[in-house]
Amino acid sequence: MRPHADEPFVVVQEKSSDVGSFLLGIAIGAGVALLLAPRTGADVRADIGRRVKKAKGNVTETFTDAREKVEERLERARALVEKRRRQVADAVEAGRSAARDAHTELNHRLGDARAQAGDED
Repeated sequence: MRPHADEPFVVVQEKSSDVGSFLLGIAIGAGVALLLAPRTGADVRADIGRRVKKAKGNVTETFTDAREKVEERLERARALVEKRRRQVADAVEAGRSAARDAHTELNHRLGDARAQAGDED
């Protein structure tokens, strides 16, 4: 048995930190900082407006740069595909030409062979 069983006791339970609590602390700290800031609300709003416009400009510039890079890569890929298509078309035409030349040569040889066979008769 426990000594002093009739006396009240305290249970200490640790709770893990919470992101929500952290964000709430940031919000409260920012609010207090704005309230205690030596600038007027109009100044703070104007400063926030300038920062938002600057951030928007940075985002727009980054998006434009990314879009240009993607377009450049697409154009290079298209050019490479067209180059390969032309190479394949040229190779196919060269194969057809070689086949025609081989067919013509074979016909000449067959004709010569028939002529020689006819002379021997």
